Amino acid sequence: MLRHCLTISLRNLLRNRSHSLINVAGLTLGLLCATLIFLKIRHETRFDAHRPEVDQIYRVMIRSTGMGIANSGVPFPFGAAFRADFPDLPSCMVEVTGPPSISLEGSDKPPFQEETPAAMVESSYFDIIAHDWIEAPAPGQMAGPNMAVISDKLAEKYFGAASPIGQLIQIDNQYSVQIVGRFRDPGLPTELPFDLLISYPTGDSARVESNHWHSVSSNVLCYTKLPAGMNKEQIEAQGEAFLKKHIEEEDDSWDQSIVLMSLREVHFFTEGDHFGAQPASRESLWTLGVIGIFLLLTACINFVNLNTVLIFRRAREVGLRKVLGSLRGQIVGYFLTETGILTLVALLLALALAPFVTRELGPLLGGNWTFTGTASGGGFWLYVLLVFLGVVLAAGLYPAFLLARIQPVQSLKNRIDLRYGQGINLRKSLVVLQFAISQALLIVTLIMMSQMDYFRTRPLGFNREAVLQVNLPREALASRNLAFKEQLLTHPDIGRVSLSNSGTTSGSIWKSNYTFFPSDTSQKVVEDYAQIKVVDPDYLATYGIQLLAGEDLIPTDSANRCLINTSLLKFLGIQKPEEALGLMIESWGQKMPISGVVGDFHTTSLHQPIEPVLIWVSPDNYYMAAIKLKRIAPEVLDFVQQQWEASYPGSVYQSRFLDESIERFYAEEDRAYKLFRLFAGLAIVIGCLGLFGLISFMAASRSKEVGIRKVLGASVGQLVGLFTKEFAWLVLIGFGIAAPAAWYLTQAWLSEFAYRIEPGAGFFLAGLLLSGLLVVLTVGYKAYRTATTNPVEALRDE
Repeated sequence: MLRHCLTISLRNLLRNRSHSLINVAGLTLGLLCATLIFLKIRHETRFDAHRPEVDQIYRVMIRSTGMGIANSGVPFPFGAAFRADFPDLPSCMVEVTGPPSISLEGSDKPPFQEETPAAMVESSYFDIIAHDWIEAPAPGQMAGPNMAVISDKLAEKYFGAASPIGQLIQIDNQYSVQIVGRFRDPGLPTELPFDLLISYPTGDSARVESNHWHSVSSNVLCYTKLPAGMNKEQIEAQGEAFLKKHIEEEDDSWDQSIVLMSLREVHFFTEGDHFGAQPASRESLWTLGVIGIFLLLTACINFVNLNTVLIFRRAREVGLRKVLGSLRGQIVGYFLTETGILTLVALLLALALAPFVTRELGPLLGGNWTFTGTASGGGFWLYVLLVFLGVVLAAGLYPAFLLARIQPVQSLKNRIDLRYGQGINLRKSLVVLQFAISQALLIVTLIMMSQMDYFRTRPLGFNREAVLQVNLPREALASRNLAFKEQLLTHPDIGRVSLSNSGTTSGSIWKSNYTFFPSDTSQKVVEDYAQIKVVDPDYLATYGIQLLAGEDLIPTDSANRCLINTSLLKFLGIQKPEEALGLMIESWGQKMPISGVVGDFHTTSLHQPIEPVLIWVSPDNYYMAAIKLKRIAPEVLDFVQQQWEASYPGSVYQSRFLDESIERFYAEEDRAYKLFRLFAGLAIVIGCLGLFGLISFMAASRSKEVGIRKVLGASVGQLVGLFTKEFAWLVLIGFGIAAPAAWYLTQAWLSEFAYRIEPGAGFFLAGLLLSGLLVVLTVGYKAYRTATTNPVEALRDE
């Protein structure tokens, strides 16, 4: 029986080749998109899931009113104090050093510039974060200075098949370490992507100057592991007293608390540093999941609408089956078998295309993942099975029941009474839903496109054109940096050069406390936090930052004056820039007069509002050179690199244009916009296929009506209008659903930005007009074909 059913189903599908191909194409697109979205969500939710007892591992963070949000980092003294006050909790400090430059001792090979960051870790790190050791370090080895362990991937890169144990490598041209262990890289997504782990005492000499509670860096982390049965709230409840106890020694005005974040949750902490990885937003993943369901639903709707067209062609077949004894359930099962065959073909095509599409769309989807690495395990195949069954039932059940209820007498007389006005409410509703999905995605895409344009065109308070930013070695002396700057200025196509800690807009933010002393001693002294920009006197001129009042900075070896921005001026309650000149501010242990006020400029992305900024000179803290080029040419860029390599031999040259750095701030939003654009296009394509199916059904069910109207004198234009106006209402109803949904989605997305556009009615009207145009083109084609058919064919009595 099953063999007979499959044979007949295949024959019918082959007989209606064009119809079957359209069905398979629509289902394949929907299944392919749904599968890619499922794999993306699966990848993002599997970070660190492979680690033993991962649910007991937490990152310890500080939330403070002064710093604004929970910082992913902690002060350097935090680790020792935490161990002393919570002796029963294993904890460790981790200092992320960024992608290192690595040289092999005794080798004449140029240094390797790694892409993944390295980290300095306390020896207790390995008690909290389990590693799969190939060669484990001896007990206590990682407690001493200048020791390191590396991954098997890094070991093979540097030493081939030989054991790396005992080998010496030089890190960032600063210090040599001995390799004492090798671990296996699991190759799974993690928020601890370190191939090189250096013993924590190695960096002690560099921490002396920052060894106080006010120095908080997002690169300095603390991890702990809670015993079974203990919850994080118990530790957080004691956190405020713990911080107050230690911070009061330095400052009794810093309102802080401790936050414990599960290692599984760190990947979704969008405000922290992820060391080169892209964090994920749960809201974005939910949105992607909903889009995947909608695209799959749109493909199913397309299938339903196309299969209603076959009712007239297969009515006699159903009548004969019933006369020969087939029951309604058997007929339903037979047609579900056909749907299953089509769905299986579409699913196999989608799975076959997925690896290629994933490779091509990998940067668009975000994250370092592949199809083969993610589509593994029982979870994926359970998804495949559930999607297959769901699509078969959602797409095939209604057409199967519709065919099964046909009466044999009517079908054999070719008098199927399925007029357009009867039984069409469900199909109308399905098309309305298709229109709503397509229009909502279209409107969201238009608004996202406008916001992306806003990112690129909004004035940032400085000139970002033709500014090349070059990283300076952290160990470089101030004199060497100054000599490098002087060498650059000898080239005629280099206009200005400025040295600073982090340029203008940067992902590296320095914050510190300050004390402001007003001119009127009766007024309260202000104590708060501001961003710190450590610069040289050419900073304003190089970046084109406006000096509103006062004088610029002057060459000096120490901070003897400072600049403030307009936001800090307003925060201090000063009305005019001139009134701030000469007033005193103390920070970093130095008391300085305010010599000038500059206009506000964006130091971070447009996600965040402009904050108060303090600017002063400090030659020992320059880590970036900004080079203003008169023209961008290969020979000029080569000159910069040659001078850098001559000034800093043994270090690796790294540079990027400022406008490229700014673009990187919005990489996630740019990916989201491109994905919405892609999905909106696919939804429209699938929707048009479904619309074509419904207009075909209308044309078939109203062929006699059209013939009579033509006999009575109706023109082709009138007949086309008759069909088109039926769908005009469906478009408008769909728009009524799409508009509020699109408004809600875009408001939620735009709320993440401190600076954003305000979507007007034009975006919604454009979405309506574009979708209306597509409907006119799709419906008009079939309506014109029907209206120009000879009425004799429709009115002939068989």
